[in-house]
Amino acid sequence: MTHLDYEEPPKKRFPWGWVIGGIVLLLFGACSFALVGTFKNIGDVKPMNDAFIAEVFASELPRVSEGYYSETSNVTDDLLAPMNLMITTLGAPEEIGETSCSANSYAGTEKPSGQFVTCSGPVTYASTPATLKTIWRKESEGWKLLEFAFKVTDLEAYGQLVAERERTKAAAPE
Repeated sequence: MTHLDYEEPPKKRFPWGWVIGGIVLLLFGACSFALVGTFKNIGDVKPMNDAFIAEVFASELPRVSEGYYSETSNVTDDLLAPMNLMITTLGAPEEIGETSCSANSYAGTEKPSGQFVTCSGPVTYASTPATLKTIWRKESEGWKLLEFAFKVTDLEAYGQLVAERERTKAAAPE
């Protein structure tokens, strides 16, 4: 055998299949982990949100000093007063519909960063339908309320209730 009969072994190719497969597996694992976290956040907040909503309509929104609100919330007792007036003017709802919740996270400088769960649902009154929305923010002490929004659909009917309340208040002896 001469050295001319010698064949070089084939060059090994770079294992692109393994690299791409590894990246796909890593992305799938990260997405699965995030999805599980999202469902956990919704599962943590939804029962707490439903209990909070029931408490609000049974009495009124809790005061800022009661510890429900996020440290990044701009809520003050003065801002709660008109919302509480609206809730008490409408009276007890006929039905508080099923709330649906979604979770997300935000990182940035323009608004609060963190993990959030937004819940919304219908509220039915004899005089007007309404919708409510809460946004909860995860903080070191647990989930805190960042925003509470309550929107009456029929403003004319609500205006009539307010006018009737004012007439009743004016007619009441002092």
